[in-house]
Amino acid sequence: DPFLHEAAKPYTKISTCIIITRAIGSPIGLTDHNTNLTVNGVVYHSDGGVSPSNTNSKSDMSLDTSEIVSLFSANTITKDQIIRWNLDNAKVKVFLVNREDLTRTYTLKDGYIGLVGLKNTLYSLEVVGKAARLNHQVGRTYSPSCDTKLFSARCSLVAAGYQQPGSITSIVDKITVLAAVSFNVACGYFAGGKITLTTGQNAGFSMEIKNDTLLSPGNRQLELFSEMPYPLVVGNLMDVFPGCDKSIATCGQTFNNVVNFQGFPHVPGGAPGGDKDSGKAKTIKS
Repeated sequence: DPFLHEAAKPYTKISTCIIITRAIGSPIGLTDHNTNLTVNGVVYHSDGGVSPSNTNSKSDMSLDTSEIVSLFSANTITKDQIIRWNLDNAKVKVFLVNREDLTRTYTLKDGYIGLVGLKNTLYSLEVVGKAARLNHQVGRTYSPSCDTKLFSARCSLVAAGYQQPGSITSIVDKITVLAAVSFNVACGYFAGGKITLTTGQNAGFSMEIKNDTLLSPGNRQLELFSEMPYPLVVGNLMDVFPGCDKSIATCGQTFNNVVNFQGFPHVPGGAPGGDKDSGKAKTIKS
């Protein structure tokens, strides 16, 4: 490749650039050069000390991943932006550019953002190759339990009809709070559901509920699956949504929605003399 031939020369001025293209919002450009670069109309910011790890391509179509690590910067990317941007499945390209001729580029990696990590003053972005798309399930699976999410289009229930207002009354630890929720239902009703904060630094963020315990009328203990982006504070207001264990019993008794149940509880097997493979999820054409 002519570009690589030029890059091998000791006097060639080569820099690494990274462009992240989100579903909504303008592209984000980063470079390891000590000043900003403008390539094809996009400004690639130098502050933050961006450092992509080694990039390898594999011929056997197995997953190839790399990582982008950088410092938070008041001028380019802040911690709050990383938290609030929706970077899931955002497109990302890592390429080399000749600073003497910014039209000359060479692509090192072209893929998607996977995991996003935050640690102290650093953030990290996992870059997953395009072959990762081949691992996505095509079609549906059938099993006794429902295979769709509560409040999805196939479920047909509307979340607004089930959300309950609440407020945090005490902080137990980083993932457990006591909350005032006037809707007095049995323990576990909100397990598998979520909370969405409506006030405070976490306003607009949601987190899934791991455990739900009714302590007394109007008071519950909610354990979350993970920490919220910012510390929870007594007095924060939130909306609380129920969960679903995907069983036909819960679908009927709790939500009265068996007509839209997406499982196959009556497929033969699982009992003595039945199909020995019936307990396994199986793929069917969509």
